[in-house]
Amino acid sequence: MEDSYLGEESSFLPTSIKNGLIWAGAAIILTLIVQVANLSSNFILSMVIGAFTYVFYIIGGYRAVREHREVNLGGHISFGTAFGASFVAVFLAGFLGTLFSAIYIGYIDPGSMQEIMDSTREFMEKMGTDEDIIDQAMEQAELQAQDPFAALKSIGGWIFALIGSAVISLIIAAVMRKDKPHA
Repeated sequence: MEDSYLGEESSFLPTSIKNGLIWAGAAIILTLIVQVANLSSNFILSMVIGAFTYVFYIIGGYRAVREHREVNLGGHISFGTAFGASFVAVFLAGFLGTLFSAIYIGYIDPGSMQEIMDSTREFMEKMGTDEDIIDQAMEQAELQAQDPFAALKSIGGWIFALIGSAVISLIIAAVMRKDKPHA
């Protein structure tokens, strides 16, 4: 079996899409729990939980590569195929998680953005941040809050997402690569 995404029998796309969807769903459920339990009002806890959603994206990339390698390729996978399988899963999970957050903040619970801004202001004040810097940060946040889809429309945001997904996928591919033994 050829180790390539072009070969019908060994295409990583179905496995990557499945894993991206599963782990995006896990991140979305975590986001809902945070919002329903009003945990986003605690800045530090909110940051920790937000970082944890990225763990779900990494797990999605890892699981996509592992499943494709073990189920479809007989236990071997090249670096390039591992990278592709991981990249699709990580990027898809991240995109869907970001899309859900934008929908949630923009339409389901628009007041949650104000709660996040209030907890951020409170945290910055506790840290002794200069009032001018706090005001500037709040101004920026208010501008972004006016369009919850701003992150999805931003070219810089897309570039960051692509680079982040690529870096995560490069690491996963390097760890998960398992070349065929030479005959």
